[in-house]
Amino acid sequence: MSASKKKLQRKAEVDVEKVSEAEAKQAAYKKKSRTYSIIAIVIVVLVAALLVWNSGIFQKGATAATIGGEKLSVSELSYYYYNNYYYRMYAQYGISIDPNAVIDEEKGTTYRDYFLELALTDAHEIETLYRDALANGFSDADVAEDVDAIIDSYKSAAASAGYSYKAYLKAAMGRYMTPSAFRTMATHNMVASKYYSDVATEKSDSITSADLDAYYAENTDEVDTYTYSYLYFKADTISATSEEGKNLSEDELKAKNEAAMADAKAKAEAALADYNNGTAIAALIEKTEPYTSGDHAKTTGKSSLSSAYSEELLKLNKDEAAIAEYENNGYYVVIFHEKARNEELPASVYNIFVEAKTTLDKDNKPVAPDAKAWADAEKQARDLLAEWEGGKKTEESFSALATKQGMSNGGLSTGITSDASDPEQDGRINWLFNEGERVKGDTTVARYENANYGYGYYVTYFLEWEEAVWMQNIRNTLTNEHLTEWKDGLKEASPAVLTNAARNID
Repeated sequence: MSASKKKLQRKAEVDVEKVSEAEAKQAAYKKKSRTYSIIAIVIVVLVAALLVWNSGIFQKGATAATIGGEKLSVSELSYYYYNNYYYRMYAQYGISIDPNAVIDEEKGTTYRDYFLELALTDAHEIETLYRDALANGFSDADVAEDVDAIIDSYKSAAASAGYSYKAYLKAAMGRYMTPSAFRTMATHNMVASKYYSDVATEKSDSITSADLDAYYAENTDEVDTYTYSYLYFKADTISATSEEGKNLSEDELKAKNEAAMADAKAKAEAALADYNNGTAIAALIEKTEPYTSGDHAKTTGKSSLSSAYSEELLKLNKDEAAIAEYENNGYYVVIFHEKARNEELPASVYNIFVEAKTTLDKDNKPVAPDAKAWADAEKQARDLLAEWEGGKKTEESFSALATKQGMSNGGLSTGITSDASDPEQDGRINWLFNEGERVKGDTTVARYENANYGYGYYVTYFLEWEEAVWMQNIRNTLTNEHLTEWKDGLKEASPAVLTNAARNID
């Protein structure tokens, strides 16, 4: 082979090597590029997943509890959680509560655990009632208007607070609450409530007169009303130190307590002697100025009597009196009047209340209406009565007028007894019980004045006399027993369990 051919062959071999090397590098580059691309895609997916996670989409849809196998999401359980949280924080405790604060050091239980258990209890009852309601012919459509009204009220509150509706729900019920979840839970709650009310009415109506009589025969002492009076003379509180600030010995404290009790006993004995000598109870109370007192107080059921004096009280005959020692605290003078079934028939009425305008004093406390304010309120009340009298003059038209005037439940008020209010403050009481027999359709305009509850005039329509108080008390007791048994059965058939996801609620 000539030198030139050998040279060309070597060049060709070199070129092939270069091509192979280039191809290898290119393949490696492409492979590397694909790897980087895959990694980049994974990173994008992870970032997207993190954003979705932070948005709460997964958490709020996660199962926070199961009730009879049915799932309740985090956002749905939040509805029950925050109802308990805010109720107890403001209404019960009156303070701000840190959900992470420990309330049981031994168990490590926090307020969050406590509120979650309360939420599960509420959810268990509402959700089982809701499902039973659907099984018995109820539907979401039955309460759609009521739910819309609830949502409208929340939207109005949101606007007043400067929030969007969605943001307001989150502020009120946690970051996982949504408008759709709120509508769902409000619907469940409303259906359950209406269904429960219907069942309660059915169970109450099913109780017969024979049932009432049988219960009374077996539980006379707990059904009867006890009428009695009492005057309590409290022993003076003893300081543990002397006037010079020196701690008193046990013997010194004992001697002072015995002296204080002896003084209280002497006052009680003097009051008892006055009563036995014919002093009226009201006059006796005014004369002796006891720590607390009651003139012809009433209570239903033996168990509702104070243990401080019940044993002595129940030994007495009609209008007899005795002294009962309240150990290390003082002495009661107790006077027994009567033990009997309360046969009074309560009244059902419709009311329209017209408020008499008040002013505020320098301490920002309301001042009773002046003569003009009373006259204006009375005129408005009588004008409303005249408006009703100029129409159909029916129960329905009066209730409609009451609703128009902003009275809840059409102005219906039930269970009014003669001792429901002070007759001097509430003219309706005299009208109902002291000024002739009332029949359906009777009306009145009655003055009402109470520094704690307001001033004005009631336009009142008499509806009916209800069954006797003792009967109502038994009916209510039996109805509640039936309802409790029924609800417990529903819950036992659908056990409720919290999941770990419930702790996402914050």
